[in-house]
Amino acid sequence: MAIDAYICFQQYGGGWLTAESQVNFANNTETLMTQPFAIPTSASSGTVPNGGPAIFEIEDYSFDIEQTLNIGSHSSGAGAGKVSFNPFSITRKVDKCSPTFFEMACSGTAFQLVTLAMRKSSGAGAAGAGNTSGQVYLRFDFKLVAVKTISWSHDDESPKETVTFEYGGLQIRYAQQEASGKLKTPVAGGWNRVHNTQDTGTSLIQGAK
Repeated sequence: MAIDAYICFQQYGGGWLTAESQVNFANNTETLMTQPFAIPTSASSGTVPNGGPAIFEIEDYSFDIEQTLNIGSHSSGAGAGKVSFNPFSITRKVDKCSPTFFEMACSGTAFQLVTLAMRKSSGAGAAGAGNTSGQVYLRFDFKLVAVKTISWSHDDESPKETVTFEYGGLQIRYAQQEASGKLKTPVAGGWNRVHNTQDTGTSLIQGAK
């Protein structure tokens, strides 16, 4: 079963970064679309209020965290330090928002929220013009996200860019799928990197605008 990955970027002030993708989430209303932060849905024209599609298709992504542990004879268990959130990277086709990424990297401007959503290619989601079938069953919400590096490359298909981001917090939500195809209540986990505290709420982290 194929898994499709999509991403959206919310700027400080509430506006969404627009792309050339024609992905439409308007007919997908499952729980992971609306909690804790709404994924922007498109109208039938494939646009959002700021004038363009806000859902990006991506080809690849990667990120990881690392905890410094102290296990030894002087400790009664696995003593933990402060977790390290290593950069988050995506690979995508170059499009009209590429200059925005470039300027944000140069200026140090941050997004207030970046949401990465996973869909299975089959399921209860409606398919139609601009839509892909399947439900969002896994999502990652990154808070206070700044562009760290950009690299460009080209293959036989088109120019591509790999963008890496630093971020101040991360929330993860996963919903198990029942035999009927319906998703169960999501299981959530989250951490505020800035304050080194658990965080599964809707409060955003203030940063450079």
